[in-house]
Amino acid sequence: MGRGLVVGPDDPVPPPAASWPRLVIDDSTLADPADALSRLDVWWRERRPSVVVLDVPFADLKRPETSEEPPYLIGPGFEFRRERLHYLTWVNRYDGRGGQIRWHHTDRAIRLGAAPAGEEGDVTVDGVPVWVDGGPRGPVDVTVVHVESVWSGRLEPDRHAAPSADLASDQLEAVAHPAGSARIIAPAGSGKTRVLTERLRHLLADRRWNGDVVTALAYNRRAAEEMSSRLADVPSAHVRTLHAFGYEILGRAMGRRPRLLEEREVRRLLDRLANLRPRANEDVHAPWLEALAEVRVALRPPEEVEAGRDDVPGFAAVFDEYRRALRAQRAIDHDEQIYGAIEALLRRPDVRSWAQARCRHLLVDEFQDLTPAHLLFARLLAAPGYDVFGVGDDDQVIYGYAGATPAYLIDYADYFPGAAHHQLRVNYRCPAPVVDAAANLLSHNRKRIPKSVTAASKSTSGLEVIRAPESDMGRQLVAVTRELIDSDGPDSVAILARVNVGLLVPQITFSEAGIPAETALDASLLDRSGVRSALAWLRLAGAVARQEPLTGADLDEATRRPARGLSPGVRAALGRGMWTFSRLASFAAGSTDDRSRAKLDSLVDDLANLARLAETEPVATQLLYVRDKLGLGEALERLDGSRARPTGGHTDDLDALIVLAHTHPEVDAFEPWLRSTLDVRPPAGPAVTLTTVHRAKGAEWPHVVVWDASVGMMPHRLADDLEEERRIFHVAITRCSRSVTVLARANRPSPLLAELLSADAQLSTA
Repeated sequence: MGRGLVVGPDDPVPPPAASWPRLVIDDSTLADPADALSRLDVWWRERRPSVVVLDVPFADLKRPETSEEPPYLIGPGFEFRRERLHYLTWVNRYDGRGGQIRWHHTDRAIRLGAAPAGEEGDVTVDGVPVWVDGGPRGPVDVTVVHVESVWSGRLEPDRHAAPSADLASDQLEAVAHPAGSARIIAPAGSGKTRVLTERLRHLLADRRWNGDVVTALAYNRRAAEEMSSRLADVPSAHVRTLHAFGYEILGRAMGRRPRLLEEREVRRLLDRLANLRPRANEDVHAPWLEALAEVRVALRPPEEVEAGRDDVPGFAAVFDEYRRALRAQRAIDHDEQIYGAIEALLRRPDVRSWAQARCRHLLVDEFQDLTPAHLLFARLLAAPGYDVFGVGDDDQVIYGYAGATPAYLIDYADYFPGAAHHQLRVNYRCPAPVVDAAANLLSHNRKRIPKSVTAASKSTSGLEVIRAPESDMGRQLVAVTRELIDSDGPDSVAILARVNVGLLVPQITFSEAGIPAETALDASLLDRSGVRSALAWLRLAGAVARQEPLTGADLDEATRRPARGLSPGVRAALGRGMWTFSRLASFAAGSTDDRSRAKLDSLVDDLANLARLAETEPVATQLLYVRDKLGLGEALERLDGSRARPTGGHTDDLDALIVLAHTHPEVDAFEPWLRSTLDVRPPAGPAVTLTTVHRAKGAEWPHVVVWDASVGMMPHRLADDLEEERRIFHVAITRCSRSVTVLARANRPSPLLAELLSADAQLSTA
């Protein structure tokens, strides 16, 4: 069974152990235990008998550790090395100090009611001789009660039975993993959730492990509920979300359940601490909420976060004040459930011991979505044994802005020593052409685990790429969607966009076409900076063309974006009351300041030119002029440049408005039509799903339409990680079980389309 021996520096080593490998633990080992931990871990996992010479006081080795360092400074690779050294020294070794050989686990078992045994076991349980095993928990050739059961106050022997579920060979291999940590690479449609739930069932029902030492962690509530429903017949199964378990740990550390603040309360707190003031049509809290997440989710120091942004002045000080305010209220916010729980695990050995006792064997769903904070949390829970069954897919890492990275799966064994590797190799969801296209696309990434995935489906159809003129995109979408609805109903179809505003055209065109669809956007979109400015320019142009008054509010908006560089006094004068175009021209000509006169003359000329377009050209042409000739597009790009996340920007808003304008060329009616259509309530019955790729992750539909796979959107113009953009595209196309249609603009198709259709494609710009 691989048991070793611990002796003191002057103790004799029994002859059978004389040839065993030997390790001395002295003061220098405690100061730098890395090499000792590596050797002890291998000996333990391989059940290799060895001798440890303990040349330090037992109390020094056993003393619990704490860390007062903030989590953002220690990173996900942190561990309490002396505690792990203590664990690996004693968990599967006899105590031979003083010349007397003792197996302390036997004493514990006897205190629980076991009887001493002879040479056939350590103890007898219900008259049956059993061994109390301290090696890695898994199948052995004798009857054992594992020390984990003894530590939990139980004496039930482990059973070594094969998984009872009917599984494919690759799934069965993963579920039946014998012992220790394991990385399960589960590509899209390969049965990830089934493997994880059947692994939990196998441990609890087939092997009959005690459920209070096994915990499964899900990334979100939806996944946890799905796993729990599949394990309804296994009452001992513990399935928790990461945040729910963190909340429970915090409650134990605080001695009471903390109050979870709603976002509106968080915003009020930031108002006070950061001295925020409302600004029209702008979410002043958003940068601060993002910055808080960067520290507590991505584990970036507050000073680094502040230095990397230009929209959170004084954030480093506010971060500490914010957390002090939370503590004063005995309250937490959403991210604090993980970050605060990490602090409790670092600073409270009693809380850490309680949590680790429930996570001797940890199963982690959606491992690829783990952020640095999540990974640190999981490692603190799984220590010191690090028996983690992690299920995920490095090709589905799409939360890079939060710190998620394929490296955590690629380098899995660095975080969970000795981890075995299992790969699921069959996509049971998607048609073969989709599986092949996904493989083509992903083959261009370098930071990934090589894999081979085949399709269970033998279908030769299921993937279509349509490149349509920009003016025809809406009509093509309606035609494709109608055909799918006629075949399988509206709730069989999902329209996936790279960013939320990308759903504007699908939502509006479906409403006009009478296609029942969810609503992803409302009239608040019209108050966003880019849309608001574009609509102001359209209203001004229409008013000039019709010789109607111009509002001061529209003139103020138009001179702000793109900025004209006018003085505050001139801006204030323009923003008051109503203007005729002739009066505006006279005001410009009468300016006594040459620079102001030139800028005002330019404004007058721009309005005149746009008004001439308004008399003859459709809305889309006018918007293109505003974007490209007047410079609104360049102004919005500068505004988007400070954004931390490529999840949508003001440039996307204007781009979507232009595509939509092709479906409604009448300028006078465009804005009222848009406002009224955005106010339409969603249908009560079955409807087409409108969602982003990020929100669609983990879901599936019979039919998927990937909307606007065009330059600037896929890959996104704000993204700086092309490999992640490929992964996002891959997630989008693999949400289907029967068909996926990719719609792109003919004048600017995504360069990723060529890679999708050919493994040998070269990246090109359109």
